[in-house]
Amino acid sequence: WQKNHIHSLTVDGHVIADQEGMAQAAFSHFDELLGSALTRGHSLDLSQLIEPCDLTSLDAPFSPDEIGNAVKSLPPRKAPGPDGFTAEFLRECWSTVKQDFLDVFQQLFLLRLQQA
Repeated sequence: WQKNHIHSLTVDGHVIADQEGMAQAAFSHFDELLGSALTRGHSLDLSQLIEPCDLTSLDAPFSPDEIGNAVKSLPPRKAPGPDGFTAEFLRECWSTVKQDFLDVFQQLFLLRLQQA
């Protein structure tokens, strides 16, 4: 048995075990949830809870220090991506891979500007 595998779903008392049927059941379930607005008995006036502030810095590119601090704060012995490189590897090799990371974040920032 695989750990992260769904073998069957029960929908309205019926057991669905084939991949296509489970995919359709999951799609239908979440389509209903995400596609419908619920009436709410209460609402929040966020303007009363949150002070206005300048959010323009959220559109600024990440600084090299922000990226470096994020790498330093990664949990040890964990691989943050599918390549399997752990946080220890990134920290030890930071002087070698730093520019590659900076280039990637710069390209992502430029791509976001083009899409805006």
